[in-house]
Amino acid sequence: MTKIYERKEFTQVHEAVDKTYCDICGASCEGTKWPHSVHGWSPAEAEVTVSFQWKTTPDEYDGSYVGRLLDIDLCPSCFMNKLVPWVIDQNPGFEAIEEYLDG
Repeated sequence: MTKIYERKEFTQVHEAVDKTYCDICGASCEGTKWPHSVHGWSPAEAEVTVSFQWKTTPDEYDGSYVGRLLDIDLCPSCFMNKLVPWVIDQNPGFEAIEEYLDG
């Protein structure tokens, strides 16, 4: 059997995040990366997402579980000025965050 190959161009469509909104203050950025001008840190971009994923009911066909995912998007300012202080308030002995931020 002889096979003849020919180059063909295919167009693929991918779904991508166009904008991300902070779930606390409503600030937005293009895509998922907050630019350096928003947070003033290195590296030049930051992505802050708190995720929680859990399994619900097993799929009756293959035994896998159907999952649920909760994403909370935060701008760097809300992360540093609201979430980090809240975590430290919950556990004042939790120095790892403070050491990381100071270093």
